[in-house]
Amino acid sequence: MACCPDSPLPSTSTDLNDLKPPAQFPFPFEPYDIQRDFMRELYLALEGGKIGIFESPTGTGKSLSLICGALQWLLDHEQREAMKVEAVLSGSLSPSALDDHKQSGCSELVSTSLKLETSSKPAAVPDWFADYGKQKTRREAVEEVRAEQVRKTKREARLKKLKEQGGTAQWRTKRKREDSPTTTKVNQLLAASEPTDDNDVVLDEYFSDDEKSKQELIIHSSDEEDDLDEDHVKKIYYCSRTHTQLAQFVREVQHSPYKNLVNVITIGSRQNLCINEDVTRLKSLTLMNDRCLELQKNRKKEKTAQEAVPVKKQKKQKKLMATSCRFYKAELIKDFRDLALIKVQDIEQLVGVGRQLKACPYYGVRRGIPAAQLVALPYNTLLHAHTRDSVGVRLRGNVVIIDEAHNLLDTITNVYSVEVNGLHVSKAFSQLSQYMQRYRSRLKAKNLMYINQLLHVLNCFLNTLGSKGSDEGVKKVVKAQGEVANEPSTQLMRLNDFLLSSSMDNINFFKILRYCQKSQISKKLNGFVERYFEPGGIDSLSQMKSPLMLIESFFEALTSCDKDCRIVLNKSENVTCSSLKFILLNPAVHFSPIVQEARAVIMTGGTMQPVSEFKHQLLLAAGVSPMRIMEFSCGHVIPADHLLPVCLCKGPAGVDLEFTFQHRNNPALLDELGRALVNLCTVVPGGIVVFFPSYDYEKRVHTHWEEFGVLNRIGKKKKIFREPKISLQVDFVLSQYGKCIEVTKGSKEGLTGALMLCVVGGKLSEGINFSNDLGRCIVMVGLPYPNLKSPELKEKIEYLNSTQIKHPNGQLPGQVHYENLCMKAVNQSIGRSIRHSRDYATIILADKRYARSTVQRKLPDWISGQLQVCEKFGPAFAAVRKFFAVKKCAGHADIDLSTKECQSIDPSQL
Repeated sequence: MACCPDSPLPSTSTDLNDLKPPAQFPFPFEPYDIQRDFMRELYLALEGGKIGIFESPTGTGKSLSLICGALQWLLDHEQREAMKVEAVLSGSLSPSALDDHKQSGCSELVSTSLKLETSSKPAAVPDWFADYGKQKTRREAVEEVRAEQVRKTKREARLKKLKEQGGTAQWRTKRKREDSPTTTKVNQLLAASEPTDDNDVVLDEYFSDDEKSKQELIIHSSDEEDDLDEDHVKKIYYCSRTHTQLAQFVREVQHSPYKNLVNVITIGSRQNLCINEDVTRLKSLTLMNDRCLELQKNRKKEKTAQEAVPVKKQKKQKKLMATSCRFYKAELIKDFRDLALIKVQDIEQLVGVGRQLKACPYYGVRRGIPAAQLVALPYNTLLHAHTRDSVGVRLRGNVVIIDEAHNLLDTITNVYSVEVNGLHVSKAFSQLSQYMQRYRSRLKAKNLMYINQLLHVLNCFLNTLGSKGSDEGVKKVVKAQGEVANEPSTQLMRLNDFLLSSSMDNINFFKILRYCQKSQISKKLNGFVERYFEPGGIDSLSQMKSPLMLIESFFEALTSCDKDCRIVLNKSENVTCSSLKFILLNPAVHFSPIVQEARAVIMTGGTMQPVSEFKHQLLLAAGVSPMRIMEFSCGHVIPADHLLPVCLCKGPAGVDLEFTFQHRNNPALLDELGRALVNLCTVVPGGIVVFFPSYDYEKRVHTHWEEFGVLNRIGKKKKIFREPKISLQVDFVLSQYGKCIEVTKGSKEGLTGALMLCVVGGKLSEGINFSNDLGRCIVMVGLPYPNLKSPELKEKIEYLNSTQIKHPNGQLPGQVHYENLCMKAVNQSIGRSIRHSRDYATIILADKRYARSTVQRKLPDWISGQLQVCEKFGPAFAAVRKFFAVKKCAGHADIDLSTKECQSIDPSQL
């Protein structure tokens, strides 16, 4: 079937009811059948408001399928809504029929109109009065729809004109305002009046919860004036794990048939988007955020200073950067918003536009959210409720697509988990005590009251972390020399139990948290420490001058939930090494608002197995109806003969390959694994990638092989590389690995490639492509089960067993979760090979436990469907040798390999 790459148009259907997928999706090239199926099922899921779990192996064009399927639905939906608007304005359709039958945030008038149309008439109200009320509300709703349509038309006309001008609007003349005499005069006034007597670090007067200071009212009103209150269009929120992945997705949109049909905005952090050197020079993201907000606050004060009477010239002028941000200007930010929307641009391009305009990209992209049809944003921005609200992300009625969602449960848990140690608490206590002592005479009564409460809470933390407790709390370990050492003891508590045991059950953490946020005490304390303490002293152990910022996050966690969380107390003899950690046991608590507000949520990834974990722990626990959950899994684009997955049960000498905790250190087992690899090295061309369960086990195996000569035997055929623990060394090791394979390519004697020793869950098990000759064979050693002795894992298992029902096969939910953690790690690791349709590789699962049907069911379908279980090494070795011999005879020309195949690594992924 021919594709239509250059003319993606909305369907011409005049049906105002459910949309149907087009027979042909616009695509940049002829799509595979699995891509057509993916787009069709995605279209149906979005139209039906489903919660979809979509699995598409890496290398099958998942990103393009997402883009073309989702954006085609969006265009069709907008066309249908436009037809409904015309019908409403002509009087042939009720306003209540708009916007997907109220699935998205309808205006209050439209909602009121629907209520009046559907509600029964009160007995005491006359018919003529009730009819009049309905007609009036309907007229007002129609007028609201008409006004929204006018605003939409004006916005589209403005962007169209700007696009026709090539993005050269009259912003150049507006930029001249930056150096206008009035602005310069105001800046000098502010600089001259800058505090020299610690006014900037002394807390302002704090008002009660029901009161607001004049300054707060002024800033609030200024915010309302500056706020670009636009109507939000129907949009798709696409989120992924890192900014690098978001940039790759945006580049795919740039090359898609929809690049000129949709408005796209990418949301990023200040680290990625800020262009103010006074902010970017700071190392801590928390400090960057606080500095930016401080500059904004000073900027808003300039408006009131413009009306002030000029004072006498001051001899000493402070630097302008210390007063306000010169990039935070409403007019220029509006221009940036428009230029960002007229064409699809990634973060680097948006920063370039900001530098050219001298406008803030960070706030510019946020102002572009209302008019954007596709918003790309990182995980944390979507999953953290407070961040989501502050950025301006509105989920109601919109579509959410979560890519690389295989670790979604862990991601939500980590987003809401906070840990503070004794060093943080003791530093905060010391700094806050000195702060209060210095400024006691200048602080108002309420400030002193709350500071004393904070000191009391910090003191309770220190007592909890440093108290000796009973003898049962500390485990004794007898060393070989006979000396006794104390291991840190771990205790898990419910939130209420923790507060009671710490004597904090009478503390209102909600009020304390509100005080910290409103008074900005952590920022004031940070400025105090920065001013009066030497860099080499109190700040030598942390980039953050004051750890009170981190402790505020802990307060916020304490106010979030009770029964679905635990406090982990790790005690040590040294109080600075003790720690308190807030862990979330039920991520569905924070995922529930997303699935309830959004029209549809799509979770997609290359390996989503095992799916049961998403359904039970995330969706059903969040109150999602089973009827709303939709699953889709497609095969790989490669032919069946391009993959050879083998379950290897025995080695060459007949030793069982069973890497359980009891047997994995058996020298005979390690020798057998070495013999198997030596044999594989003789028949596998290019690169072999071996995954071990942990760094410690990889080190143990490497040491054993080195001692008994196994490494020398492997080294005759493959040069050995090891995954580094240091992130900065990863690029270099991958580059050398790729170069070695390239140099030895086609060699029949001597070295025939390289072998990489990796770790499951390490730096090379996710986000790295071992395509073509880089990964002709993937070897998975054992089943990487997590440490069952971990207190946090134990608590999670007990929590699941007590809150969820048994699975149909009789297994407890905790046991299923434990197995799923292992299999998710396996699936991610073995998915590093086979990255495109012409690629081929063999996957060796070196453990006889992979022969179990319960384990095979949790492998990806495209692997489990072809898995060969070999009870002996001979048939497995023969199958591997035949696999590569056939490829060689068939004349498979390997794609030219360069070090570029080792994809560059974003440090945030490591």
